[in-house]
Amino acid sequence: MEHTPIPWTVAGKAGEIMDVVVVGPKSQGVCEMTGHVGQDRDADAAFIVRAGNNHTKLLSALEEGQRVVAIFNGLLSENMHYEELVGILDSLLDSFGAIADATIEEAKK
Repeated sequence: MEHTPIPWTVAGKAGEIMDVVVVGPKSQGVCEMTGHVGQDRDADAAFIVRAGNNHTKLLSALEEGQRVVAIFNGLLSENMHYEELVGILDSLLDSFGAIADATIEEAKK
């Protein structure tokens, strides 16, 4: 079973009479914040939306980190010169750093 497609958005506000609802792109309900009293209701709904919308990207960035570690561990088992090893590691870390930075910035929105 698949989850409701993303992007998710928040419908309603804590100050309104209606409940806060998280919805999918075709207004399908994802979850309702019923009985959730207080000003943190909007923040909680926004957090659910941010987490759902960024889950796949964050998971992909972590998988890329695992790939970098696996490559580096494989290189350590070879008889490489220090300079060559450092050059490869620097390139891998630059690539992963760019992916991580972009993913983190997107997840903060």
